[in-house]
Amino acid sequence: MKTLNKKKKLDFAIIKLIMKHGILPFVFLLFLLLMYHTHPVIGQLDSNSLRIYEDADTGVKFQYPKFWEKKEKEGSDHITFNGKSNIQGSDISESFILSISNYEIRESQSEGYSLAELSSNSSHTGLQLSYFQPLRSDKLSRENYPVDILMFKAKKDDKEMRGIAMRIIGDNKQYDFLYVASVNEYHIQLPIVFEIIDSFIKMTLKKNSLELHGLSVGSHPRGIIFNPNNNLLYITNSFSNTVTVLDTETDKIVANIPVGTTPQSIAVNPQDNRIYVVNTGSNDVSAIDGSTNTVIGTTKVGNSPTGIAVDHIGVVYVANWFGHNASIIEDAIDVPLSTRGNISIGPSQIGISSDFYSTYGNVYVAYRDGIAVIDSFLSEEPAYIIPITDVRDIEINSAAGELYVGTSKNIQILEELNYEGYLTYNKVGRGIKVDYLLDKLLFNPNTNLLYVTYFNSNILSIINLTRSEIIRNITLETGNFNEDDILYNSLTINTKNNLIYVASESTDKVYVIDGTTNDITAGVTFKTQPQNAGKINCGRNNIENNDYIRLSIFRDISCKAMETDGYVFSGWSGEINAKSAGREITFNVPGYNKTVIANFAEAIPKEYFENFYNIVILTVLIPTVAGWLLPFVVDHLSYHRQRSYLRKYIQKVDDVYANFNNDKIKCLHKLDAIKTETMDLLQRGKINESHYDILNQRIESYAGTLQ
Repeated sequence: MKTLNKKKKLDFAIIKLIMKHGILPFVFLLFLLLMYHTHPVIGQLDSNSLRIYEDADTGVKFQYPKFWEKKEKEGSDHITFNGKSNIQGSDISESFILSISNYEIRESQSEGYSLAELSSNSSHTGLQLSYFQPLRSDKLSRENYPVDILMFKAKKDDKEMRGIAMRIIGDNKQYDFLYVASVNEYHIQLPIVFEIIDSFIKMTLKKNSLELHGLSVGSHPRGIIFNPNNNLLYITNSFSNTVTVLDTETDKIVANIPVGTTPQSIAVNPQDNRIYVVNTGSNDVSAIDGSTNTVIGTTKVGNSPTGIAVDHIGVVYVANWFGHNASIIEDAIDVPLSTRGNISIGPSQIGISSDFYSTYGNVYVAYRDGIAVIDSFLSEEPAYIIPITDVRDIEINSAAGELYVGTSKNIQILEELNYEGYLTYNKVGRGIKVDYLLDKLLFNPNTNLLYVTYFNSNILSIINLTRSEIIRNITLETGNFNEDDILYNSLTINTKNNLIYVASESTDKVYVIDGTTNDITAGVTFKTQPQNAGKINCGRNNIENNDYIRLSIFRDISCKAMETDGYVFSGWSGEINAKSAGREITFNVPGYNKTVIANFAEAIPKEYFENFYNIVILTVLIPTVAGWLLPFVVDHLSYHRQRSYLRKYIQKVDDVYANFNNDKIKCLHKLDAIKTETMDLLQRGKINESHYDILNQRIESYAGTLQ
């Protein structure tokens, strides 16, 4: 009714304009009125005007108008929509077409959408376009997802057509949208196409962007560092004024350490196991002892400190944003934490890096007009200035003697040279272009790849330095932020296990990337019930009981249960969404700190089968003896079967209490359910009254403890 009322008001407005201004405005507004009546966009259509397309195999889901005709070939990786033109007198060639395809993401992605790919997709989807002429390529943002677009002209059956090709990367897949229409129809349906893309992102990509992606930490994490001395991860929470400490073996928080105001950057000195935290709001630096995870000292530095680095001899350097200098901090076991002095550099220090393992022992400070290179042996003034402006971050490849300098939308590779003590830096290549405002860089020495994060973005780019090109964009969870916000994404690496950690300020989470596969990962605990009753094999992993294994999300994991002697496999349980059952199971990783359980039951011992064979012989030879012996054997087997049920349910009761005692209501509910099951077992003769009393007393004992 609201839409109808709007249209009536528009009609009356047109009549008034005719009376006042004559016929020409009427002709123009009549055209607009026809457009308004016949071509509503999705946002103006109610639910009765929409259909939902959903493909269970690919997970693709979106809304589209009912007046669009869907054409889908069985077994095809694309779907096509046709809409009849609303322009009077048009023929079928003036219909518009939207084709949507999805592919597994390739190892190397070309930048944007090429004309060759456009021609290939046109043929692949049956559009049969020819005479392509590119008009404009660009990159848009829809629902915080990057969209590569290519606008073009083409011909279909000698009729001129206009089109737009769009590509979205998400959930490790590539989605291509190809919209083609007659010249007259193109602009009419284009708003609907963009609304379809928005609904696709909301219903497909954001649906799959589950909470399982990240580990929750404090509020607005801005800095992150891995400590190789204790395998712990340290994350600064700028709004919580704390440092969260994560155990990288279990993905669990082991401490939250109070520090100064607005902690940001963080660095570690692996020589003495100390962690240094820059507190921007209180203009100081906190030192944390990695063996106790407590603050052991605080020292004042310059005005609004931002970056921090530790050089090869353990001296700490702090870049001060408004101080226009870098503070030098002395810290040793027998010397209290103190600021030795400041090195004058220039306005607006943004980042700082240290060539920790280099023989040169240099510290690099990015500021407004370049990069100041400090010789840590002198530490009095910059030894060299690299004239690169608008620097956002610096990374170092010590083995190759290279610097990677990130500016707003470019990464420059510099070669470090030293001629008889004189430093110089040469540019290598023309640089690597990125599409967003660069935030942080991280070099992975294991793979020679460079990881890039951006301001106010959930995209993590991976760059192959050999080819100087982006080979993959990983989409993290979409956080809550506005266009005016300035939110950071920080990076660190565990080189031993080849894991990359990303701290996202927009989601308050840390994400773990496998440096070998470049997949987002989550840890899962595998258990066998009863303990040591069997093993689990998942690919190359032979898993023992209570093993915590890191696996890639969005990929199917196949596992097989293998029992030990005396047990048989009885089924799977835990927090999994299985695609197939039986001894072999395939599932998606359910999330962090979840559990997958292989259940086993005690088998009948072999000696019982031997006894049974002897009994058969005896019953053939001496029927009277068999008539006496068989009831005894049956009772004997029944007794042991009942005992196996007793052991199984004692274990089940103990597990419920062990896993859920911190949630009183949930634990009592599960214990009550087991109590009901034991009554059913008693009624079916699976256990006797004595066994029932033992189980009931155990349940009541745990329930009493929870009261």
